[in-house]
Amino acid sequence: MPNYSNKPVSALRLALSMGLCLLISLVASAQSSLKPSKTLRVQVVQEGFAAGFADTLKAGGKPFWFEASAILYDGKSLLMAHDKPMPNGQSSVASWPGVTAFYNQQSPVYINSPVMKRGIKYEELAQTPDRKWVFATTAFDRVKEGSTDWDGYNMLLCWPAGKPSRAQVLGGRSPNTNEGTSVSLREKISSALALSDLNYLGVVRYFKIEGLTATTNRLFIGVREEGNSYQDFKPVVRVLSIPYSVVGQGDEQHVELTGSVTLLSSIEVADQSDEKMPGKMGLSSLEYDPVRSIFWIITSYESAEAVSSFLWTASEAELIEGKMNLVRLPNNEPLRMAHKAEDMTFLSSRSLLIISDDDRIPTRIFDSVRKPNQAAYLLLSIR
Repeated sequence: MPNYSNKPVSALRLALSMGLCLLISLVASAQSSLKPSKTLRVQVVQEGFAAGFADTLKAGGKPFWFEASAILYDGKSLLMAHDKPMPNGQSSVASWPGVTAFYNQQSPVYINSPVMKRGIKYEELAQTPDRKWVFATTAFDRVKEGSTDWDGYNMLLCWPAGKPSRAQVLGGRSPNTNEGTSVSLREKISSALALSDLNYLGVVRYFKIEGLTATTNRLFIGVREEGNSYQDFKPVVRVLSIPYSVVGQGDEQHVELTGSVTLLSSIEVADQSDEKMPGKMGLSSLEYDPVRSIFWIITSYESAEAVSSFLWTASEAELIEGKMNLVRLPNNEPLRMAHKAEDMTFLSSRSLLIISDDDRIPTRIFDSVRKPNQAAYLLLSIR
């Protein structure tokens, strides 16, 4: 009988064992990346109404309604935008000198640079994790064929924090400019969205942006509506991604978009929880949390008579898989907001401020009824 050495057999066993361990490790790693994020709980600290302007402001002889669509704390000031053109020719972007002025219902100061005034229907404000750059987007929900009349609805802006007078247009025909609009981005966004539904035949003719946030090198865009026209659409939760970079030196430093628009996530809200939802909801805000390395998402429902919203979180891996996690109260009930929550911003790593756009519905907070120049807000403590 041949005398086989044990050494080759031991080596083979060792190799097989190492290979098996590596395979188990890879499978475990893949599974762990798809595990749900930790369920986050929040506690309501404060809620009330903020004033977007004096209660004497009118349009066409009627009170002008404050339809808040964006909020951002940049470390010093509290920036705000709303989605209707101001009747007095100002831009729709303003700022409070601090959070206290916001709580005390002081009117903010409007930012009236020519570039800012060009934008119509602002929907979201965002900033880089280091708070050095601020972004703003309009809804991108309309364009007039053969005319530039509605190009102002298609604006993606960026400026150095604290210097809105240096706002530049992103996605225009040339980088680092304060001329024109971002209307040329429409085709790229439309093509990326069409990948979510082959019935669109490669082109989503109508869409509405309501989310925008930034990591160190990418912008993430949240889409609320898509379809064939503003009369034929559906509420959705889609997330797109665009790479960007900061280039130049000193006062010449600016942001440039550096790649194509890609579809990151398509989410069916009804599939995310056993909780009963109040109808078909769409995305109304998207915020990156650099402390926890997750995204916060607001979904909302609206009808002529009622509005409501929910708050969610997701890692990037979960977004790619089409998953979100409901944010809950200390008693484990979901946070249900009786307003159309429109945007959120971190005041600190454990403090989240949400502002609502209830359109013209006179919603209530305790015994107070919303006035036309007011918007509801909610301050949450993250546990």
